[in-house]
Amino acid sequence: MVESYETTTTRIASLSPAVCTLVQDLLPLYLEGEVSPSSRDLIVDHLGHCERCAGYLAGAQSVRGQLRRDLAQRAEAAVAAAPERRALSRGRRLLIGLMSLVLCTVGGFASIGLGAGISGDAPGAAAIGLVFGIGALVMLFLLASVAGPLRSARLGQICAGLGIGVLSGFILSNGPSGPAAFAVPMAFLAMLVVSGAVIASERRPARA
Repeated sequence: MVESYETTTTRIASLSPAVCTLVQDLLPLYLEGEVSPSSRDLIVDHLGHCERCAGYLAGAQSVRGQLRRDLAQRAEAAVAAAPERRALSRGRRLLIGLMSLVLCTVGGFASIGLGAGISGDAPGAAAIGLVFGIGALVMLFLLASVAGPLRSARLGQICAGLGIGVLSGFILSNGPSGPAAFAVPMAFLAMLVVSGAVIASERRPARA
């Protein structure tokens, strides 16, 4: 009789609101297996007598399982979409590179016209060269900003390539002779390729 009374008293004590609150606070750790053995025994014993906390545990397990399924589905979707994203990124860089080469070519010929106009060989060509040159320059920097952040090092590379192209255009407009007749067109071509590649390059942050 005394043993039955003590057991009933213990169960009543374990069903007090304070114990329910404690158990519910510990349930997330209990589900992760991060509670001490004594706390685990308390939780298991309490769940055996408290329907409310047992229902709370069932709900927590259901939510936890759903979250795990959602995370697994997202991970699978990300893995499946990775090749497509890489292909789109390569196609995007190729398109930007081609567009930048076209604009570099336009800017190069504009610099030739500008040089010819300044030298007096074709006065009307200076205005045309200036308009097309400025337009190509603005579009090139817009393309560069689309491909990646315009940091100082990248801006320096782009400006160096464009500067070589403009200088080559001025020299070409004056009809170079001797070694310059070969070197200047090669520098002009190198400017087109390098500037297009730099503009289309996408700078990624360094990994820690």
